[in-house]
Amino acid sequence: MMADIYQTEIKIPNYLEEVTSMGAAILAGIGAGLFKDFSVTDRFIRIDKKVSPIAANVEKYKELIAVFDKTYDHLKAVYTDLSDLNL
Repeated sequence: MMADIYQTEIKIPNYLEEVTSMGAAILAGIGAGLFKDFSVTDRFIRIDKKVSPIAANVEKYKELIAVFDKTYDHLKAVYTDLSDLNL
């Protein structure tokens, strides 16, 4: 679905459930000077699967985004009202 919506290939890493923590650890390593940049990512994370967009789905999502945008625009005031509530 993400590949179709963003119209790009999605790379799925091994240990998907740990990838956020690994990213934070790599970022900390860069900040501490242990790593020069994100080029070290390949040492820690392996891509297990790639998902490409499906052309027919891409077209469907292009149509749906207009409806989504319209809905969001109409609900902006509601979101503001909800955030102003002191619950």
